Amino acid sequence: MSQRRTLVITNVPLVAVLFLVGCSGQGQNSQSAIPTSPSSVMAAPSTASQSSQFVEDTAASSTAATRTIDVCSLENVISVSDGAQHPGDAANSYKVSKGVAYKLIGFATDKAAARVPGKIKLVLSGAKRFVRDAETGGDRPDVAEYFKVPAFSHAGYQVDASFDLVPAGTYDVVILETDASAMCPTHQTLTVN
Repeated sequence: MSQRRTLVITNVPLVAVLFLVGCSGQGQNSQSAIPTSPSSVMAAPSTASQSSQFVEDTAASSTAATRTIDVCSLENVISVSDGAQHPGDAANSYKVSKGVAYKLIGFATDKAAARVPGKIKLVLSGAKRFVRDAETGGDRPDVAEYFKVPAFSHAGYQVDASFDLVPAGTYDVVILETDASAMCPTHQTLTVN
């Protein structure tokens, strides 16, 4: 655990394995090493506010996607107060608690269109869906270099988030591209305690 904390503080690149599925969502899973090191992992500490809360998706916007895109990832979940990472018990999973402010870090691309979505929603999908607005634009030259697509150099997102309104349980993490009605499954989970 302390080694991971050191990696985040010093911004040493990490690599995660993601399982990517074809557009139909029913192909065989394949493994692909994806760059996972944002150029700026830690930002100035902030406190949880109402606007940083994941809220129930009563409009069901997360089900309005007409196509599936890739590649996207939730790469890290960090406590705002102390910079600690919050990995889950299994690969590609994270654990969070109510009453704590976190920073969610990752990237989103529309690989088929060779572009980066501007406005996105982070979606927690379980018995109910919970959403948090976010925007890409963070510097990610590692993503552009890995995929050999210069447009991906600003695919990063970093957003404060709290989970006080989310019932305890495990959720699939999905990224919804709000300006093009497309969704990207991260094949990662987040457990709220």
